[in-house]
Formats: sequence, C-alpha cells, structure tokens
Amino acid sequence: MSKLSNLNRYEASAEAYPSTTAYTANDQVGSVMEFAGVIDVDYGGGLIESVTVVDASSEGAALRLVLFSASPSNTATQDNAVLTLADSDLDNVIGTVDFAASDYTSFADNAVGSVQCELPFYLEGARDLYGLLMAVGTPTYDDTDDIVVKINVLRE
Repeated sequence: MSKLSNLNRYEASAEAYPSTTAYTANDQVGSVMEFAGVIDVDYGGGLIESVTVVDASSEGAALRLVLFSASPSNTATQDNAVLTLADSDLDNVIGTVDFAASDYTSFADNAVGSVQCELPFYLEGARDLYGLLMAVGTPTYDDTDDIVVKINVLRE
C-alpha cells in the first residue's frame, strides 16, 4: 500500500503582483504570496507535488520560488529589489522550486510553466504556506496581475 493512499489533493493559488519595470537576476518578483488553506487542520502537513506559474505576459522567464511554513516577516521584502532573506526566516524555508525557461509552454500571448517536485512540510498551529518569487532571468511583465502561482498539495 502506498504511503500516499490516505492523502487528499488540494490546489492553492496566489498572485505575485509584479511591477511592470524590468527585473534583474536575484530581484524579488512581486510581493509575499499566501497560499491559504493548504491543510485543513491547525496541525498537519503534506507534500507539495507540483508548482505551476501562469504568466499572462508570456515572459517565460527563469524564476525561483522560495516556500515558507510561516510568513517571512523578518525579511525586508521589496518588489524589484535584490531578495535577501533574513537569517531568522531561514528556519521556515520548506524549499525552493526552480523554473527554467524550458519549463514553460508559450501560447499566443501568455505562457504556463509547470515543475514536478516533492517537498514535504508540516505546519504547527497554521494552515497556510507562503512564497516569494526571485528572478533568475530578466523578465518585464505587462501588468501587475500577470503572475499567478499554483501549488498542488497532497494533504495528510
């Protein structure tokens, strides 16, 4: 019997709200994202099995998603500035997910990137995960609502 047989699937999404000015490598893209309700109890966990980036600007840019078990409240987050995580937020990092330009499928005026991953997590007294996007490439987005990140979770 599979260890995952008692888990159920859940998808959470959040908008990054990127600026419309050019990013450089290592810049934070948008604001802190909250993936609400990834678990349905106050103490529990699961496995992030895949992450999808919906890119309405069709940039298809290389990005890195940093996932947290709590909001990175000690990190001075600023869109379009170099992302520097506070040492005190590192304990809450679940892991990172990298998107290469080749992970995207481009359409006429948008793109979707998907990456498979296996990131286990456990939350104590919380039900939400948090994320920050970092530019690896040099995207310039058309509108501030052009990036949506979706995480697919297998819940306990």
